[in-house]
Order: sequence, then structure tokens, then C-alpha cells
Amino acid sequence: TIKKEDSVKLQLNFLASSVSLVSAFGLLQYWTFLFLPLRFWGSGEEVTRITSVFEYPNALALFLAPLFIFFLVLWFKKSSLINRILLNITLLFSGAAIFLTFSRGAWLAIFLATIFLTFKFYRPNKKIVLVGIIIVIFIALLPPISKRLLLTFNDASSFAHFDLIKVASKKIISSPVLGNGLWGFRHTLEQAKFTGEVLNYPHNIILNFWLELGLLGLLSFFALINLSLAEYKKNPTSLKLAGAMFLLVMLLHGLVDVPYFKNDLSILFWFVISLFFI
Repeated sequence: TIKKEDSVKLQLNFLASSVSLVSAFGLLQYWTFLFLPLRFWGSGEEVTRITSVFEYPNALALFLAPLFIFFLVLWFKKSSLINRILLNITLLFSGAAIFLTFSRGAWLAIFLATIFLTFKFYRPNKKIVLVGIIIVIFIALLPPISKRLLLTFNDASSFAHFDLIKVASKKIISSPVLGNGLWGFRHTLEQAKFTGEVLNYPHNIILNFWLELGLLGLLSFFALINLSLAEYKKNPTSLKLAGAMFLLVMLLHGLVDVPYFKNDLSILFWFVISLFFI
């Protein structure tokens, strides 16, 4: 029933409120450990990582990261579709919460998307670029961040990711057209006598769709994104640019995680897709 961009104000303000509340609880959790699973308290090799209302930090990061860049675009474009004070609070809280998830995939996705957005639409001068590089290096050298980054490709989580991708790739080779069917990855892991944690999906967006929906499903997913971006090119509004950046972060983060096959994430995906066709 939404036919004009002005009609989406209510939805955007409620979505921003949701992001703010979820993030605020995560920030409270960092200091109080309220409902924070013991394994994320930071007593082992890893630092303290928040989960907010979710079961694990990456689930929170998957929810917040694409929405952070979405609202960041609306902030830069000074959009009238959302309350400005609420928008500031949303960006402040969600940015801090994403940081405290210590999700390297979310960090990298937002970093690359911000670089793309900056050079594509704003073309900064050399001084601004240099200042930006210095700030990034300084942040990367902060003890909790450097500790987390140094674990990249050398911790249990990274090893588990690689193992899942290996099993998924072998299944694709043996069944390139049909994949393993909906909810079939657990069975695929069992068939492969996988010794690690049995999960529902491999942590890669291409393998996710290819295995779950087959080759046609994978091609359809990217065709849908292509159609949406074509709508942006026809009428490049701020809202559609925000949607395009949402999709970019989702795809980048999806290279190392599962950014669609969860109730909240799939609903968000289709909501953002709808914004291109208003």
C-alpha cells in the first residue's frame, strides 16, 4: 500500500527506534553482562563481545551493520523521511554496538562500503584521505581491536568457517544444479562426517543460496538485486541510495556469514527491496 516515498516515514522511524533500543541494550550489556552468555565475557583469548537480544555477537552485527550504513546515507543526504534527532541517536548507538560485537566481517563490510560511498559520491581531496588513513590506523592499533584483528584466520571461528566452506564447495561440485535443498546443509555435514559444530548454513552468501535454492535460486537472488539497482539508476533518490548501500554491506558481510536466512534479516531484505519500487 506504500506508493510514495513520503509514506514510508512511519516505517523508517520505527525501524530506527528498533535499532536504537537493540543497540542500547547491547551497550548496557557490555558494562553489566546482563543476559550475556558466559562464553562472550572475554575471559578467554577473545575480548568481551555483546549480543544484545540475540544469542551471539555476529547475529547482532548482521542485524545492525547494513542498517547503520542505510541510516548513515540518509544522515549525509539530510533526508526528511526520518526524525533528525532519532537518526543521530540511532547512528551513535548502533555504531558503538557494532564496534562492541567485535565482528570482523561487519567491520570490514562497513569500512569497504564507506570507502566506496566516499569516493563514488563525494570525491574527497588528498588531505581528507590522509587524515582518514591515519584515523583508521590509529583505531586498528587500539589494544582490543588489534588483539581481535591479529586473531584473523588464526582462531577457532575462522577455522570453522573454512571447514564449512570446504564441505559446501564439495557438495556444489557433486550437485551443481539442485544443491542440497532447503534445510539440507545439516544433512550434508552429517554425510561428510563433519566433526565440528553442525550448523544450518555455510558462512558464505553465494554458497548459502546455491545450496538452499539451487543454481536457479542463486541466479534469481542476484537478478533481483540487479533489478533493484536498475530502479535506482532510473531514479536515484536518497532512499534508494541508502537501500543500495544496505545491499552492498549485506553482500560484503555475506562473504563470511549468513546475512539472509534468519527471520529478522530476510524481512529487512524484502523491506529494503520494496523501497526501490515505490
